[in-house]
Amino acid sequence: MMLLAQIDMSPFLSIGLGGLLLLTCAWYWQRLGRRDVEPSRRGIRRASLVLAALAIFALVRAASFVDSEISPADYVNSWLAAIGLLFLFVLLVGMDVLNSFFIYRRMLLQDALLAAQEIQSNLRQSSQDSVSINERDGTDEG
Repeated sequence: MMLLAQIDMSPFLSIGLGGLLLLTCAWYWQRLGRRDVEPSRRGIRRASLVLAALAIFALVRAASFVDSEISPADYVNSWLAAIGLLFLFVLLVGMDVLNSFFIYRRMLLQDALLAAQEIQSNLRQSSQDSVSINERDGTDEG
């Protein structure tokens, strides 16, 4: 097969890989719809999937459909768009990491609060048991 333009990658290969990546993004988008996924996490990850899909389109175009010798400005713009979208994707991944830290911190605080409430309940019960024993025996330790 002879191509008419000087390109970086075969269109068949780039479209095939891009399609596979887009199918993976669609599958993960659907998985994020489960009830056990935190809403904040779902929002950030779906936004990153949109950027990933746009970046895939930009990468396929830049790698396989724009010739640097025929239209150098278009070639540079295509690669800048692809790299810019990937950069924004990485920023969203960083936001997702921070969000995961906040979610984990909230879980730890809730666990600590539940443990403190259980300890308080046990102390009250122990105190009431001690008072009832003292009343029954007629002793006063206070």
